[in-house]
Amino acid sequence: MNLPAGIYEAFPDGQNDNKHFQSVGAKEIVRLIFEGMKTFEE
Repeated sequence: MNLPAGIYEAFPDGQNDNKHFQSVGAKEIVRLIFEGMKTFEE
């Protein structure tokens, strides 16, 4: 979650975070895990 300075009110100085996903990325990871888990149900 890398954000440039001066765009987001909550992060006025920006943010360099290579450990956490943004919402869209987190949802995609969960979707991939869920799709992978469905193959084990058979």
